[in-house]
This record gives sequence, C-alpha cells and structure tokens, in this order.
Amino acid sequence: MWLRQYYPFMTAKTSGKNSRELRKYAEYENNRQWQDVFNRLVSIVINIYAWEGLPDTCDPYFLETILLWQARACIIKDDKKGGFLSLPATPASQMNLYYENTYWRAYSLGYTQKFLALTKWNKNIYDKAVTVLDTTEPVPTGCVCFDNSMSYPLIETVRMYTDKLVDVMRAIDVKVKQLKLGFIIETDEDSKTAIQTAIQAVDQNVLAVFARRDIAKVMKESKAINTGSTPQELETLWNHYNNIMSAFLTAFGINNLNTADKKERLLSDEVNSNNEQIALNAAYRLDQRLHFCENLNAVFGTNVTCKLKHSYTDNDPDSQSNTEGIYPSNSGKVGDE
Repeated sequence: MWLRQYYPFMTAKTSGKNSRELRKYAEYENNRQWQDVFNRLVSIVINIYAWEGLPDTCDPYFLETILLWQARACIIKDDKKGGFLSLPATPASQMNLYYENTYWRAYSLGYTQKFLALTKWNKNIYDKAVTVLDTTEPVPTGCVCFDNSMSYPLIETVRMYTDKLVDVMRAIDVKVKQLKLGFIIETDEDSKTAIQTAIQAVDQNVLAVFARRDIAKVMKESKAINTGSTPQELETLWNHYNNIMSAFLTAFGINNLNTADKKERLLSDEVNSNNEQIALNAAYRLDQRLHFCENLNAVFGTNVTCKLKHSYTDNDPDSQSNTEGIYPSNSGKVGDE
C-alpha cells in the first residue's frame, strides 16, 4: 500500500572513508532511522481502537489506516460487490445547511461508487432523494466515519513527532561516536589516512589497533582539539527523547512509562491531571467512532461497536474519580450528555 513510499532505502551500507561517503552514509542512516520510527508510531496509532460487530467484508485494520491518513472513511453497501465495504471516501456533492455533504464517493483500486450518506436523522429521506436522480438503478447507501471532529489527518502529527524523535536519536548516535574519541585532529594530508584508519579501527571496537611505524611521531605533531563531549550530554538527550515520546503517547491517549514511573514523585492532583489529559485525547477520537456506529446501526440494523483496546486508567486508583465521564460509552454519549 501507500506506506511503501516512505521506504526508499532497504539495502545495507557501511560507513565511508572520505567526507563525501560519510555524508552519504549519514543521509542513509537518517532515512533508515526515520523509516523505523515512523513505522513503529503508525503501528501504535492504528491499534488503539477495537471494532466489534463489523460485517465480514469490512477490514478494521484498513478502516483505521484510512482514518489515520485521510481522517474520513465510509462503509458502503454495494450488493454488486458482495455487500458492505469499508473504503476511503470523498465528498461528491455540495454542502447542506449544516455543512454536511449529502453524497459521497467511495473509492479504491479499480473501484469508485457514488453513494447517499445516511445517518440516523436523515435515513427517512432516502426514498425522496432517489426520485430526483436520473437513474434506473437504486443509489447505494452508506455511512461516513470521521477520525476527529475537525476531519484533520493525524498522520501529520505522526510525521511531526517522527521528525522530532529521529532528530534526537541521530544526535545520540553522533554523541556516542564523539564520546569514543572526543577530539578533532588537525594534521597534514599525508598523515590523515593513517590517523583515520586508526580511528575507524576504534569505531569498529577491535581489540588492538595496528598503524604505520611512525604513527607516534605523526600523532605528536598533530594538534588535537577536545570536542568537549561528556556523558551528561548523552543523558540529557535521552531524557529529551523520553519527553518527546511521552508527549506523542499522551497526544493519542496512551499512558506511558515516562509518566508512570514518576508517579511516586508527583502530587495526586498532578497525576490526576495527566490521566485526565490522556483520557480526553483518547475520547475525542473514540467519540467520532461511536457516533459512526450509532448511524450505521440505525441505518442498516447492524450491531457495530468501537472501544479502546486497552484502558490504562481503569485499574489506577488515582484516576477513578477524575476520568469517569470522560471516555464515551458505547451509546456514544460523553459525560452527562
């Protein structure tokens, strides 16, 4: 699928010997790191919610993937294709007074079909709408699902956090290499190869380094500039990485160890505030799915539900009083609605 466009490099490379090769290798490592982080973050996001009662012809994984990338999907009933289909959707008509599109178009590889988007409120106008269409065949019907109330593709959020995490992880890689040596060596061109060969041997963690006979004289005549790298900088970078990862998980309503392992040092109000934020971030997307289930069940008589695969606060005594009413129930209601 379209995920493959994010994987331009799949072959292994080794570190170069000159500045040009080193730049190419660094670019390769940047891309490889980005691909790895992006793939893992996407896998996390599309596995937050569990669908139950979907028709056998509907793929919940594909449905969640569409919602992440495009923020809107549909389930259309097309008897010519075997019944219900869960597909991407795009508006196919002007908006009504409530800024809603009456007609949508479901599409996929080798498939496109205009359909009437029904809800539990407008399902009774279906027969009236069909009479104004110049067609001898019934118009397919379906329901549209949004990932969030703003219909904003959250894949952009995943991309932004991928950039931030990769930037820190590559900085960690560079810092680790700097800590192995910690110096910038100023020398002549003739001695450069000998010194560079010795450094590469150190980088490969060999037991002993073999060098030319006059390497001691060369090193003595060369000028070494301390890079100033310290182990404390590495710890700071890892803390920054953990903070970014924690922010990403919180943004998608997932509790995380970076917060959980510090609970004993936090006030009860701080813990509850964090749990409430996590619950709200999970709830605003779940609410749209429950709203879709409500429409689908009313229109087609199905029994589809959606829920969080894991509830991270149900067994947390600190959060029982503050997250109640935040997560939508299977009825589609939030709080005291």
